[in-house]
Formats: sequence, C-alpha cells, structure tokens
Amino acid sequence: MASLTIRNLDADLKEHLRAQAARNGRSMAEEVRQILREALFNERPKATTCRILAPTATSLADFKKDPMGIIREGGSETVVILDRNVPVFYAVPPSRYEAMQEILDDSCLAETVRTRRGGPTIRADIDDLLAQAGETD
Repeated sequence: MASLTIRNLDADLKEHLRAQAARNGRSMAEEVRQILREALFNERPKATTCRILAPTATSLADFKKDPMGIIREGGSETVVILDRNVPVFYAVPPSRYEAMQEILDDSCLAETVRTRRGGPTIRADIDDLLAQAGETD
C-alpha cells in the first residue's frame, strides 16, 4: 500500500482533523483516507446501524481520557461507550444496576412459579421450617 506525507500542515487544521477523527472513532490516518475517498470517489462510508440503549453516548477515546467525568456527566443515567460508532459497553450507575438485578431475580422466580404451576402442593409451616433449619446448624 502506498504512503503519503503531508508537510506544513496548519496546527488549526491538524487539530480539527484530530477532533473529527475522534468523533468518528477513527485514527487521524484513517480519517484522512476516508476524507480522500469521499472527495475523490464520492464514496460515503458504509452505514453502521445499531441500537443505542442509553440516553447518553460517548466515544471510547473520550471515555479513556476522563472516565469519571463522563460518568458524572451522565448523572443517574446509563452511558453507552462507542468505538467506531458501535457500542462496546454500557456504564450503568449502581442504583440502576441494582434495579436491573431485582428485575432479573423476579423474572427467574416467576419462571420457577410457572414451571411448578399445576404440580403437587406441599403444606408447610414457616415456624416448623425455621425450627428444622435451626436443628441442622
């Protein structure tokens, strides 16, 4: 593959290129290649579609620079971290994570109830069960 060196690039232009590359989740070199493709061949990047399941999103590069700042900006909301505009992970606040665990536990319990529905019933007295449990300890 051929190489190209660009000399005497204005600092402002380089900074804009760096920022655009970061927004697009690409290296500066890949961003330049994409700009050239679009300019010379009218080639648009292939659309990458995915579901974003959070109200706040940030690039992986920005997250690496200041992870706690990104989390603070998200407040009590989940933040999705994107790499090349594709979700790589979600940063979930503790309260939301605990709520998700409760929902999962409830769902598992509901599934157990559904599978046992119609099966034999057993009468139990909670005091007797506690007493039996105390005997085995």
